[in-house]
Amino acid sequence: MEYIPSKDRSKLKYPDYWAWDFNSWGINDWNTYWIEKQLQSIYITKHNSHTALADELRCLKQVYSSIHPAYDKILKLLKELQNITKDTTNKKIWKARDRITSIKMESELFELESDLNKKKGTQAGIQIAQ
Repeated sequence: MEYIPSKDRSKLKYPDYWAWDFNSWGINDWNTYWIEKQLQSIYITKHNSHTALADELRCLKQVYSSIHPAYDKILKLLKELQNITKDTTNKKIWKARDRITSIKMESELFELESDLNKKKGTQAGIQIAQ
């Protein structure tokens, strides 16, 4: 993590993202990174991702002085974040994420129904045997 002083890393919730060259920081890359980092899908929302990003950027803004090149990138990202609803790539990321979540939930429901049907079948078999 060459771009962030070690004493400031602990202030960030996602320091490994910011370890990348600041020229590669971007909202769409952040969303992809953030989605992959979440353990529970109920927390994976555009709002939560963008709130986390805004929090991280505010922290980074305090870390870097205004003369550091990363500072300009941070300001640019904060401004982009305000207009993110117009970004078509960002919309595509979240639509794809929603489709994946929907498919995952359908799969989990199917597994639950299948397990229930197996249990019902086993119970019916026991009743017949009795």
